[in-house]
Amino acid sequence: MSNFIAILFLALLALANLSCQPNLSDGELKLVVAPSTANALPIPVNSCKSGGAGTPSVATPSYEFTRFKFSWFGSKDFTIGYIQVILRSGFLQGGVDSSCILSAADLDATLGTTSRVIPAGDSAERNIACSIRCGGLKIDPKVTNAYMTGVVRMVGVQTDTDGNSFPVVSEAPVAVQFTKIQ
Repeated sequence: MSNFIAILFLALLALANLSCQPNLSDGELKLVVAPSTANALPIPVNSCKSGGAGTPSVATPSYEFTRFKFSWFGSKDFTIGYIQVILRSGFLQGGVDSSCILSAADLDATLGTTSRVIPAGDSAERNIACSIRCGGLKIDPKVTNAYMTGVVRMVGVQTDTDGNSFPVVSEAPVAVQFTKIQ
């Protein structure tokens, strides 16, 4: 009987602890990348922050996602922290993922604003001002054709009126095709 009471007490304690946790799923961040497949090109390109001027800063092979939309559906303010592209493929050297995180200046140029805060209740769909540009894929030199799959990830925080912050992560599937030019 004492075991039953101990188990019941632990179950009630766990339930009470869970009910005191903040609601982390209060908001939803929706992402759309279309077209979701990009071509890796053997040319360097300029990043968004350079505005097309100067020496190209995105290494070869480079790729870009030209249309990216996002919407925030939440009762708390949302602040964008970063945008990242993660690609996976056996064709990448070392068998590791390829990751590209936009710098603060590139993120501002891509979003078209230095204000990364979306107010609570503002669910307007937002388009990027400049394409998401990445490069420097480490593709095995013996490979002539490769296909990589992955995600575009947006990470940020939602902040309530008391100043408490909670993480928000959303992803959209993407792919990159590579064909070696002979």
